[in-house]
Amino acid sequence: PVVSGVLRRTDCGRITDGAAAVVLAGPAFAAEWARRGGRSQPPAITGWGHRTAPLALEDKLRAADDGPLLFPHVRAAVDDALGRAGVAEVGALDVVELHDCFTISEYVAIDHLGITAPGEAWKAVEEGVVAPGGALPLNPSGGLLGLGHPVGATGVRMALDAWRQVTGGAGDYQVDGARTAATLNMGGSFTTAENVRTYAGEAAWRFPFVTMSGTAGISTFDRFPNVKGRRFGGRAAVEFQNGDMSFCPTLAL
Repeated sequence: PVVSGVLRRTDCGRITDGAAAVVLAGPAFAAEWARRGGRSQPPAITGWGHRTAPLALEDKLRAADDGPLLFPHVRAAVDDALGRAGVAEVGALDVVELHDCFTISEYVAIDHLGITAPGEAWKAVEEGVVAPGGALPLNPSGGLLGLGHPVGATGVRMALDAWRQVTGGAGDYQVDGARTAATLNMGGSFTTAENVRTYAGEAAWRFPFVTMSGTAGISTFDRFPNVKGRRFGGRAAVEFQNGDMSFCPTLAL
């Protein structure tokens, strides 16, 4: 059935219940955690980018100033993250988790990431570039369309899946040889645009982290005034609550 315009029910991610958590840790704790797990170095955030734009679509399109991209602030956030992470181009990534709340959102993300030229995202789909086994797999986890969208937890779930990929723990959706992963998240119809983070090994120990799945819910961690402590399963953690903040990490090991 049609939902709106050309979007049908299967084009739309469903709002669901869900939870994900990230434990933020200092270098010493993270290194000890990695050692206990048989890893030489925990994956860590190495780059990030964030942009916002006016809420109204008309204002966002006006801000594009007739350029080739509909939402240039999205591309700017991506470029910031890759630059901070020392990743030369999107082609150097091994896997990306996208915020595909609707199928059209993934098409927009594909060309704004730079996988294709503006307006040619369909080519990456039809040519299998973004499919499992393709040059740059997108959403091997199933994304929001496959997993559902527990809004506040979605960004952290994407980070968790990126962590699973670079640590070889993604199971039957593991991308072979994945060492560098990215996430791209959008909020408010591309208004809150794209916190990009890149996770890497030793080069990024300033932002090491430990992830936990199957625990209490936690939102994306972007607004420090909303930080509060919480315990998950007897472990200390830090919770950053933020309703619809965009979140876009890049992860590497």
